[in-house]
Amino acid sequence: MIVDSLVLNSFRNHSQTRLKNLRNDVNIFVGNNGAGKTSILEAISLCALSKSFLEVPDASLVQQGANTFSATLYCSTDLQTPYTVSISYELGARKKISNSYADSVLPKDLIGIIPLVIMSPDYKTLTAGTPSSKRSFLDTILSQSSRVYASTSLTVKKILKHRNALLQQARDGMGFNRDIFEIVTEDFIKHSAQLCNFRQKFLKEFLPYIQKYYSLIAQNPEEISFQFSASGYESGSETIEREFRNSLKHIEKQELQRGVTLLGPQKEDIDFLLNNRNVKDSASQGQHKTLYSSIKFAEFLYLETLLQEKPLLLFDDIFAEIDDSRSFNIFSLVNDCKCQTFVTSTDSARIRQSIESNVSWAIFSVSDGNVQSNYV
Repeated sequence: MIVDSLVLNSFRNHSQTRLKNLRNDVNIFVGNNGAGKTSILEAISLCALSKSFLEVPDASLVQQGANTFSATLYCSTDLQTPYTVSISYELGARKKISNSYADSVLPKDLIGIIPLVIMSPDYKTLTAGTPSSKRSFLDTILSQSSRVYASTSLTVKKILKHRNALLQQARDGMGFNRDIFEIVTEDFIKHSAQLCNFRQKFLKEFLPYIQKYYSLIAQNPEEISFQFSASGYESGSETIEREFRNSLKHIEKQELQRGVTLLGPQKEDIDFLLNNRNVKDSASQGQHKTLYSSIKFAEFLYLETLLQEKPLLLFDDIFAEIDDSRSFNIFSLVNDCKCQTFVTSTDSARIRQSIESNVSWAIFSVSDGNVQSNYV
């Protein structure tokens, strides 16, 4: 996938920005903190995933003093087919989305058309963060690579919301319909088992990709593995649905007392291990950064393989946190990916030094939401 141009109106601090003259290889956006560099990456994420990668509400993307924003992305697929997506939002209303296929589409219909891999400075949210941040990573990559997973994930969220509402009513003494609760619970078990099975299979397939890139970036033979903390059943079990059903029956009284579902895919967690030691507890800063980068390049290769379309790479100011050696190794992998890359930085000198001579690049200066091409 190649971005040809991006048009922003009242988006963050971009009053009116038309980004063009983009290179097919590396595009570097340079400016001070708060200048509007990350906002460009947010807009690309919005058009690809229907939301900012920073996981903020749509209202926060509206420029101060404005009531609405719009973002339009003009792209070309690897087969050189034009593709356009446009998103507008007005305060107090829902997003309006159109693309090359329809004038009105749902957010879920965008996911997977523009595959995207994002690296940000907050690397520990993935290697040692909360369970929810790691589940978010799983949901993002699996939703991009599988429409079945994306649909199942949305279904589970809707059923979980319904089940929790029934449990809250029971807790608050507002009545409890056993027949409805059992129907909703059985539906929750069925779809949750499918979702958990997706995640388990993916992690087993994904691990060799991570190991490959960790060895290339760190040039270190450390062994990577993971512990998958599942809810209500043993990881890898072929009887997930049955075990899940038995576990929910066992804790039903507790759920009724607390008014919330206590088991399910919404409770799962992943612990990454280096040489059988938990990364969260024992890894150095360098190991965290290397593992995070390895996971992200693995994500790129995984999506490219499944979708037969090169993802876009977005690097949000990560090179300030990485030493020269790892920075060079990462850009060597970027060069090997042969994809369009967007990089934000307060200083582009080290990035330019890491880019190979046969790779085209462009530098854009960003200041107060204004973008100017410096060198092309």
